[in-house]
Amino acid sequence: MSFRSGLIALMASMFTLVAVLLIAGWLASSHLLGVTDVAYQQGLELTQTVDLAREAQIAFQRQVQEWKNVLIRGSDTDLRKKYWSGFQKQEATMDDALKNLSARLHTLKMEAPVENVRGMLAEHKILGQRYRAAVNKHLQLDAAAQQLIDVEVRGMDRKLSASVDTLVSDMQKLAFDRFSSEINTVRNQVTNQFSIGALITLSVTAILFVMAVMLANDVIKRLGADPKDAVAAVNRMARGDLTERFNVKTPGSLISALEMMQSRLRNISLAIRGVGDDIVIRADALAESEGRTGLLREVARLREAIGRIRIDRDVEKPS
Repeated sequence: MSFRSGLIALMASMFTLVAVLLIAGWLASSHLLGVTDVAYQQGLELTQTVDLAREAQIAFQRQVQEWKNVLIRGSDTDLRKKYWSGFQKQEATMDDALKNLSARLHTLKMEAPVENVRGMLAEHKILGQRYRAAVNKHLQLDAAAQQLIDVEVRGMDRKLSASVDTLVSDMQKLAFDRFSSEINTVRNQVTNQFSIGALITLSVTAILFVMAVMLANDVIKRLGADPKDAVAAVNRMARGDLTERFNVKTPGSLISALEMMQSRLRNISLAIRGVGDDIVIRADALAESEGRTGLLREVARLREAIGRIRIDRDVEKPS
């Protein structure tokens, strides 16, 4: 692979990494938003579930109070009708709350308390029947009738009242446990996604690092030296300085070729110098003439030109 191809491959890999990270980040964010929405919806439904349990609790407390109003003030026909209507209204409210609670628990797949709620509905129905049976025995709720009815129904609501209170407490605990579970699920998914993303990022980064190192090694191998040293060597040769040895360690590299070029230039320079010296020796043997003078002048020019190429280090003579 050429240097250009390797560099293009490295850059393409880097852009691919950035694109993958952006896409992965977008997908992870979308997934986390979806999970968060589900957790929020679950929390909302759990809160509504607890509210239904409390609604049933309050409705039953009011129902019992309306029953007491009927029993205490029912000697007045109009008040009896008023409070009995209130009793029936709270009774229906509690039934609706328990039915809605049962349906919601089933939707949330919290089947454990569903049977308990259904049992409370049945018990509430029986309680209503017993209240009606007790009050329907008396056309007038005078003091004697009130005493008889109170004895008949006394404490009858305590079990259901305790069950309703326990239901509210259980719903609060279930809601807390479920919400905690959802939070842990979201936290674990976030942790897992970040871990996977970090692992992928580190893996791809490691691959890119290896590619960069391989590309750099390939460049240095082809140059035969550090790029800075190779540039300095080329600059020296461009200035005509052939005195520096390259100490080639990588055959076939740029530095190797430069060393071969330098060696040949040195040989050519030495050959030209030798030819110049021979010409001077022969010219000295000739008689003075215009031709001899011109020849020596051209040899001087040749020596000046070839002297611009340094093949040996200058050695300072001691003073």
